[in-house]
Amino acid sequence: MDIAWPELAAWTGRAAVVGGVLAVDAQACLHLIVSQPLAAGVLTGWVCGDAGLGLMVGGYLQLVWAYGASPGRTPGTDVSSGVVAGVAVACAFSSNAAPGGAHIALGLLAALAVGWAGAPTERRRRTANEALAEWALRRLREGDFGALGRAHAASAALTALRGALAAGVGCFLWLAVGAVVYNRLAVMDFRAALVLIPCLGLASFFLGIVRTDRKGLAFFAAGVAVALLAGFRIPFP
Repeated sequence: MDIAWPELAAWTGRAAVVGGVLAVDAQACLHLIVSQPLAAGVLTGWVCGDAGLGLMVGGYLQLVWAYGASPGRTPGTDVSSGVVAGVAVACAFSSNAAPGGAHIALGLLAALAVGWAGAPTERRRRTANEALAEWALRRLREGDFGALGRAHAASAALTALRGALAAGVGCFLWLAVGAVVYNRLAVMDFRAALVLIPCLGLASFFLGIVRTDRKGLAFFAAGVAVALLAGFRIPFP
């Protein structure tokens, strides 16, 4: 499948913009739920023209990364950048969607790869933030009380830039990969593999709750029971 340069630039630009916004939400100042995979998938899908596909890809990734984030000083997977890149890639190839769900499989592969590769960039951002904090502290001691605000602004800008680069570059590279391999993937049936993702994700989620939050396990079990009684079904391609 061929992707023209204008299309490639448009998809990359969308991913970069959303990736920058979600990075700020996740790290710098907003701390809303939109950086979570499910919400990030819907937002990215809406920007890319298919919120339903974004919901599906984001839903899969929410299960996969239910316990993927590493709190504190040891950043793990770059979840938000991975989701943005993965949804953008899936949307880019959805115009030539195959019955076997090749565009979804390619988007999920892109998300996992970008999420893994983005972790070192987050570590470097935190190192830069430490330098900014030390600079602001020195300026405050010298009586420059506006330094803290400037440091916060610089930190937010750095966070947005990191997220934009991670999501944009990741999207660009995986669109290039997809342009080469998608026609071969399109003849394959990924539906059975896609069914395994929620199963494995739910298992990880369940084990994580058992290890850390017994009360949360009770609420989770009650939620699953209500969902089953209401006839909820996870959408598969």
